[in-house]
Amino acid sequence: MTEEFSSDIYLGEVSNASEAKKYAEEIWISKYGAKVKWKNRPYQIFYDEKNRAWLIHGSFWGNSFGGVPNVIIREFDGKVLAVWHDK
Repeated sequence: MTEEFSSDIYLGEVSNASEAKKYAEEIWISKYGAKVKWKNRPYQIFYDEKNRAWLIHGSFWGNSFGGVPNVIIREFDGKVLAVWHDK
């Protein structure tokens, strides 16, 4: 389920995977709480060169039900294009 598919958040240039991961975690914690930080590691980080955007996707493990958090961040200005949690 998509909870939010657009945002007015601009983070500034996000030039590498480490920065993308840091920002994703901050966004997820503010939106879903601190438990998301521990339940969804390791994160999967993808870069879309054509669209110049980062997709950061949480991992799902264990025997519980649920989904993972996701965020898409544009590289050149850090615009958060989408935030959602699969359920």
